[in-house]
Amino acid sequence: MLKKSINLITPREKEPYIIRRLKTTVPIISAVSLFVFVALFIFSIVYVNQNVNSYNQLVAQVAALENQIEKEKSKEGIYTLTSQVVDVVKQLISVKQEHYQIFSDIWNLQTEGITYTSIIIDQKGKISINVEVDSYEILTAFIEKIVNMENVSKSFSQIRAEGVTRDKKGIYTFTISMQADSGQTRK
Repeated sequence: MLKKSINLITPREKEPYIIRRLKTTVPIISAVSLFVFVALFIFSIVYVNQNVNSYNQLVAQVAALENQIEKEKSKEGIYTLTSQVVDVVKQLISVKQEHYQIFSDIWNLQTEGITYTSIIIDQKGKISINVEVDSYEILTAFIEKIVNMENVSKSFSQIRAEGVTRDKKGIYTFTISMQADSGQTRK
């Protein structure tokens, strides 16, 4: 018997040139693209790591500088305080009142039985003295001395005694306010 063979597969048509070309070039382009992508990815990882290292170095420098600043804060405080004290001293030096002479005149008023609890002189020559006196006789003698300074020596003016009180022990406490006159001021 004769065998007949039937070929049900259609004969293969010849592929067009473009498809054959694409079948050879697409895998090459894919491989090159994959290589470029992997290279760019590795480059980006290296770049980020370098930036992280730079960032960490900057953070370490900032921390070191903050520690150094913290150590220098006490010196800064001393410097600031010193500059403020110098400013106050400059203001005191620039005051036009001759405080030494005023204090000297006020101190000469003091005798036994008279105690100054505070003396305040402002820049305009206004003087406030808190006084304690042991007896009425000493009080009258003290007032005569002050009136004499106002009338005779013209050292002070606008003299006023305020808040005269006497405690149980017989001590008189009061405040004297007065103005230092131009004979006491420095030009």
